Amino acid sequence: MVKRLRVWGVYAFAASGGCGPMANAGKNSNRTAVTDNGGAATTYCSDNADRLVSSSDAANVGTPVYDLRGNATRMGTQTLGYDSSRH
Repeated sequence: MVKRLRVWGVYAFAASGGCGPMANAGKNSNRTAVTDNGGAATTYCSDNADRLVSSSDAANVGTPVYDLRGNATRMGTQTLGYDSSRH
């Protein structure tokens, strides 16, 4: 019996040449791209606070929105919420 390894995506952590305010985001272990099994690539851009600021995947990530505490409140078409009693 032969088992096949299923690869869902290949992640990239570019040390230079990235997008956004922090072009060397991969040095800080921020994901800068992923190529899925079908060959489609998605890029990710980070700021100097290591927050995701944009992605080429507009439907699922787009340009995230953060609150004053740095919590992501919107990613793509999703609105995210937090229990304010725990902050």
